[in-house]
Amino acid sequence: VAHPPETSAQGPFFEHHRPGTLPTLEFPGVKATLVAGEAFQERAPVTTHSPLFFLDVSLEEGASLTLPGVLGERAIYPLEGALEVDAGPVPRGGLLAADAAHPDRTVVAGAPSRAAIFGGAPLPKTPLIHWNYVAYGQGDIDAAKARWADGRFPKVVGDPATSG
Repeated sequence: VAHPPETSAQGPFFEHHRPGTLPTLEFPGVKATLVAGEAFQERAPVTTHSPLFFLDVSLEEGASLTLPGVLGERAIYPLEGALEVDAGPVPRGGLLAADAAHPDRTVVAGAPSRAAIFGGAPLPKTPLIHWNYVAYGQGDIDAAKARWADGRFPKVVGDPATSG
């Protein structure tokens, strides 16, 4: 799979994808939307600059989903319900992470559940994150915040907050 070339000078940008354009993955008792990146032989249309994945996952009670080590670093953020990973509970509001060297991890729902599951190739260094901005330098974060405040990001079609 080809990825856009990595550059250290990638500027901030915004993409909007209409409902129904993101891949839906279905397994017994599990429905997931691939929001970004590549996982389970599917690829989302969102532009990425490194191998990664982000899934919005709903699980029925008793359903399970195995996250193979080939996905790289993986993190599970429970939003609703009760999840266990490899027979250990993952508290809602907590984050369970597994590095790329860790074997397959299996998520099991003890109740109807929803989670954000994401990860990918390890980053060369830890980025800074503020709201929707991710960068390696505070100056880049501050510049993106200023661009947003000045209305210099593209408008989101159909979003009354930005399409004025």
